[in-house]
Amino acid sequence: MSKIWSTAKALGLKRLFYNVTNRFSGNKLSVSEGSLLESRDVKIRSSKIEIQGRDCHVSIGKGTYVLDSKIEVQGTGCRLIIGSNVRIRHAHLLVQDTGTWLKIGEDTTMTGTRFMVAGSGVGIRIGKDCMIGLGVAIRSSDMHSILDIASGQRVNEDQTVSIGDHVWLGEATQVMKGAEIGSDCVIGAGSLVLGHLAGQGRVYAGRPAREVRSGVTWDRAR
Repeated sequence: MSKIWSTAKALGLKRLFYNVTNRFSGNKLSVSEGSLLESRDVKIRSSKIEIQGRDCHVSIGKGTYVLDSKIEVQGTGCRLIIGSNVRIRHAHLLVQDTGTWLKIGEDTTMTGTRFMVAGSGVGIRIGKDCMIGLGVAIRSSDMHSILDIASGQRVNEDQTVSIGDHVWLGEATQVMKGAEIGSDCVIGAGSLVLGHLAGQGRVYAGRPAREVRSGVTWDRAR
């Protein structure tokens, strides 16, 4: 009985710590009527969360830490789902327009990352246990239109980005709309990712990124 009571007490103190820490850590929060923010046992410090629009939903998983970052969800029916034990530092997460989404898998870490999700029904999917280096930019849209003069039609449509589990994106990598990266891959610093890099256990590098090695994995340890 004492062990159960002690565990419950510890969990209660942990929740209290998170609540007090978040309350006095310079955060700014704005959630429009009809939208939703769900979080439990998360630590958010010096960050801004703005959910504006209609039927937008943000979920932040247990044990996640957000430091000095900006989260903006703006539009109709937009979704931002952050898994458990994610580490987000000095990042900007932007999800806007209609039915767009950003999903970040559990145990993923990032510093100084920019996510730009825009369009209609497209999104960005980040797998579990990914490591995203400083200054990485990932986008589902060019953010502005290129039009065919004769027809007036847009020729640069928005496209979903998909990144597998256990992917390491090196510093200053750019991942463009429509890109796909297989699980257990490494993307060299400063690379430009276009199209499908769907093989697993490979290293890609360059502008645009090309395969430079296969049959590898990576580890967070030095």
